[in-house]
Amino acid sequence: MKKRELVSVVLFFDVILLAMTGLAAVLDDLIGEKAEFIVKLVHFVAGLLFIVLAVYHVIYNWKALKLYMKKLKS
Repeated sequence: MKKRELVSVVLFFDVILLAMTGLAAVLDDLIGEKAEFIVKLVHFVAGLLFIVLAVYHVIYNWKALKLYMKKLKS
């Protein structure tokens, strides 16, 4: 698997993880204190990973993004 594909796949699963832990953090009344801490920690780390992966995603897809923007202008 190429780096560009790998970053895209991991980014996709990271978004799912962020959504699940975000929902769990909102519904924190249903989970215990220890689980709440773990959920919020995982959500924080997944958020940092998302930012790093998003930057790499743009870098690896820059050529395609430039072509897309040219098509939009014309």
